[in-house]
Amino acid sequence: MEHSCHACGTAVEEGVPFCPHCGAPQIRVVAPGAAADRGLAPSGGDLFPPDPAVSGPSTGATLFPEVDWSRGVRAAILATLLAALLAFVVMAASGMPLLGFALWAFLGGLIASALYRRRSGLPNISPRAGARVGALSGVLGFLTATLLSSVQLLVSGGAQFRAALEEQVRRSAAGADAAVRQWLDYFLSPRGLAVMMLVSLIFTLAMFVVLSSLGGMLAARLFAERERR
Repeated sequence: MEHSCHACGTAVEEGVPFCPHCGAPQIRVVAPGAAADRGLAPSGGDLFPPDPAVSGPSTGATLFPEVDWSRGVRAAILATLLAALLAFVVMAASGMPLLGFALWAFLGGLIASALYRRRSGLPNISPRAGARVGALSGVLGFLTATLLSSVQLLVSGGAQFRAALEEQVRRSAAGADAAVRQWLDYFLSPRGLAVMMLVSLIFTLAMFVVLSSLGGMLAARLFAERERR
């Protein structure tokens, strides 16, 4: 079998090391990179080797896996308890329940994200994963706060709470026009009181979820920034 010389084009018998016409060597070794550039398959390889950027593991998937909820739930529960203790200290010192609840929600998400990262053994987690674990902590915090408020209401007595609410509404109605007094009187009725409680619960739930999600996202970003440094 013959082949053409790559230098002069003269027919050369297979196995002859040098061209009889120009003396060019006929045995060549093609490097793997050159073979890939020319569309040739390396020795013992596939004609179309897999692209590592496509078939290999995604960098984002490696650094930021999906949330492992078996660890996420435990982290959220522990974070809720720790944030509740800190919030009660703030509420006792400041006498501002809304500030305590807001701090409870934000710190709960922050601590939950940190605990989840530590339990997972990851160098960092994605902001999305941090926000999800934080939101779970927010839901648990809302349920815990609602349960504690209900117990406190039962212990102190509903009549005392209603009397305090009526006194506050009447103070707000002092000097108001007829339309405002009509709305305030509606909120003192059983139906109006139920509507006000429902709106208060929805607002509290939204506050817990949003602030705890922001706390979890912030913690994830801080860990990622520290890992890059």
